[in-house]
Amino acid sequence: MAEELTGLDYWLSLDDWQDTDYADWTKLDAYVEMGWMTEQDRDYVQAAGSMAAMNQSGGGFPEVDAAWSKYLDVKDEHAGDPMFNSSAGAEEIPPPDYDSTMEEGVDYDQDTPFDIEGMEETPVADVPDVPGDEGEGKTGDGVVAVNTRALEVFADNVDSLRRMIADSKVKTDEVNILPGGFHAAYVIRDEIMGDGGSRPGLKNDVRFYLDKLEIALENVRDEVRKLVVDYDNTEDLNALTTDKLNGIMNESFGYINSSSQATPTA
Repeated sequence: MAEELTGLDYWLSLDDWQDTDYADWTKLDAYVEMGWMTEQDRDYVQAAGSMAAMNQSGGGFPEVDAAWSKYLDVKDEHAGDPMFNSSAGAEEIPPPDYDSTMEEGVDYDQDTPFDIEGMEETPVADVPDVPGDEGEGKTGDGVVAVNTRALEVFADNVDSLRRMIADSKVKTDEVNILPGGFHAAYVIRDEIMGDGGSRPGLKNDVRFYLDKLEIALENVRDEVRKLVVDYDNTEDLNALTTDKLNGIMNESFGYINSSSQATPTA
């Protein structure tokens, strides 16, 4: 059984502050990034926010009281700072303080997906052609015949797309926007990452779509593989009319079709 936290450690372990307006949490992050406050200061201010969320006072913790006072002082000192003004020009915002010197012998491209500098390509595997009528001349050029082998290859091709979507979900989960210490950057971050409230953000919207798309592709794959089992000989396949095939597939393809026809929104 885990040891129960008490005192200040208890308040530091909570995240109730996220649901309050006790402090301007976005600015607090910027204060830390700019070096005006420490990460420990931020932890104490967040603890104060969690106390406020549970209708508790400072609780007699001098560290929390000192960090809160420091926060208020920094907030007053930088109230008119251009970095917190969305209409400020770029020339008014000081550049971040960092060392831009490239270290000799370090391969800065090694973290790119395919070691291609400044470029990321979608990893689409070679997909085999779906076989036709095996030279029997029953179909014209470019026309695919319905046979067991064709269905099997088609199901495998769909599954290769599903695996690509699964990999894309992992890449989406890795997205983490770390904005600079100015207002516009935090606005952009919230648009992408979400604000923890009413706006889910682009990342979560994309993740939700990929989840649904992977399920849809799984359904298509499974339906086609079921056809291979149910119509395992030529006589059965001859009885599989176009309307019947469409009826079997439409439910699985429904989400994909509706998504492709949706009008994009900005």
